[in-house]
Amino acid sequence: MNIKAIMLEKATRLADNLTIRFSRNRIVAGGRNFSFCKVPVPKGYIQSQTHPSILYFPSKWHGFTHILATTPYPKANIQYENPCLYYADDENSPTVFIPNPDNPIISPPTEINAFNSDPCLCFDNDRIYLINRRCERTPGLREIEIFSSADGTHFSQPQLIITENAGKRELLSPAFIHLTYAKRIYFLNGDAGIGRGGKCRGIDIYEGTSLENPNFAYIQTGQFLNSKETGIEPWHFDLFQFENKLYMVFCGRNNKKGGIRNHMETYLAVSEDFLNFRIFPKPLVSLLKTYRPTAYLDERKVLHLYFSIVGKVANDKSDRSIALTRFDFQLFLEKNLLNDKIRSEFINDENEER
Repeated sequence: MNIKAIMLEKATRLADNLTIRFSRNRIVAGGRNFSFCKVPVPKGYIQSQTHPSILYFPSKWHGFTHILATTPYPKANIQYENPCLYYADDENSPTVFIPNPDNPIISPPTEINAFNSDPCLCFDNDRIYLINRRCERTPGLREIEIFSSADGTHFSQPQLIITENAGKRELLSPAFIHLTYAKRIYFLNGDAGIGRGGKCRGIDIYEGTSLENPNFAYIQTGQFLNSKETGIEPWHFDLFQFENKLYMVFCGRNNKKGGIRNHMETYLAVSEDFLNFRIFPKPLVSLLKTYRPTAYLDERKVLHLYFSIVGKVANDKSDRSIALTRFDFQLFLEKNLLNDKIRSEFINDENEER
């Protein structure tokens, strides 16, 4: 690491610590509180957690209310980026998780240039499914494989369900949803998280009828309709449904922001046609560098948002951690839609005056 990189790392760490100390109530939208989660890594790994994906069971499933998937990722080292599973029995949104004794659930690939990434948990027909994104730098393949479990603890051998060439479809951050007539896996494409000039090239959608006997095929590509207007380029994400709309929580970079630090923040987007999305321009989580979020709605319409933070800000001083915030989603939407309406009317009035 050169002197410039070392100085930037120290300056970033100082800025993050000052943010936590003096601006903690400005990190989550609306001044909401957040808590760091305790998610231990496997033995022999360095403490560092990211890429969360969570399932919630209101009536419990095999004694669990929540199952969480993550990947350790210390210093962005792909050697440790292997999906792990964790459990909780807590009617509220938990921050302490018990590890699966067999973590990592998915072992590192044997090929030198291959690595795992971006786990996604889904539940269907009383079984847990773990979707894993496997990358091979040579010959440049992106593969999606799926593991299944009847008890949430022991998993099957993988089935390869999708293969694409890198550069065509990157198959980033898979997210699964149920429809009445089919099942879908959504992916983002592009290089928005690689650097300031990165772009999201769309939302690639694959559809099938079964996870047990997967038959997923590409159907179409959606877009972020106001990405150019907002300057926001999405990177990693998760999905949830609410009142016949599809919502996305994602980390992304706003390329219209200046300054030395233009890091990724956590945003919300919505789709009415389950294809194209509009981004809410105000971030859900800001000031700190964030990574892939995951979320679920409970019976009271409270959104439980778990988001990744990059930087040594948690008590354990790990370089990546997972935090939790929660809020009434219905009230949040009403307030933000009203603000959007006021903003739109203000802009229209201003244009008419001109």
